[in-house]
Amino acid sequence: MNRQGIGLWIVVVALLILDIGVHCVRAQDDSAKLVKTQHLQIVDSSGNVVADFDTDKNSEPELAMYDEQGNGRLGLFGGKDGGELTMFDTDSKRVIDLQGSDQPDLTFFQAGNAKADIGIDDNKGASLAFYDQDTKMRSYIGYNQSDDQSSLALWDQTRNLGVFAFSNKDADAVVSSDSKGMSRLILGCTSDNQAGIGLFDTGGKALWREGDMESSIGDDNSPSEKPGRERHTIVR
Repeated sequence: MNRQGIGLWIVVVALLILDIGVHCVRAQDDSAKLVKTQHLQIVDSSGNVVADFDTDKNSEPELAMYDEQGNGRLGLFGGKDGGELTMFDTDSKRVIDLQGSDQPDLTFFQAGNAKADIGIDDNKGASLAFYDQDTKMRSYIGYNQSDDQSSLALWDQTRNLGVFAFSNKDADAVVSSDSKGMSRLILGCTSDNQAGIGLFDTGGKALWREGDMESSIGDDNSPSEKPGRERHTIVR
């Protein structure tokens, strides 16, 4: 075999080796893009866990992030009912909780207690509520799509003494109740332009009445006491 033929064979072999090498590198690159594991933890330079990616007892994913003292500061969860993002203070108590599903909800906390909540309920209505130190709802504004009703409510600490105002297709009204929850003053206007006002004693007996607003009010329209939906515990 002459030198030209030997040189040609050397070039062919070199190209084959190069091609094999390129495919090996590509295979390594593709495998390096995918990591499969059931539980992943990220640690800082001191070996402290700063992020924990795991699944719960229902095999639904959750991610928790921690500060340098080991306090949970952020949690992310995803499951069949939707996702949830939670932020925590230095004592690992909730400060913000965002729930995403067909009933999204955003709640703000102070010292672990809900203070404000905005969300959409199963009646496709939107609401904004504020809570006291005992997580009792003290003020509320909302819209209920199923009844096509807008509402505003204000209460004292007993949730009895307060003012409730609403507007729907049948009437607009304001109701003032006493410390026992009895309606003492009702005033408003119906859809057929009939105005009414009524004053009542502690037993519900009319002291003075002009028109009939009671029949337009119906049953108790007070909003739910509970802020948000059931929450997922992410940070352990």
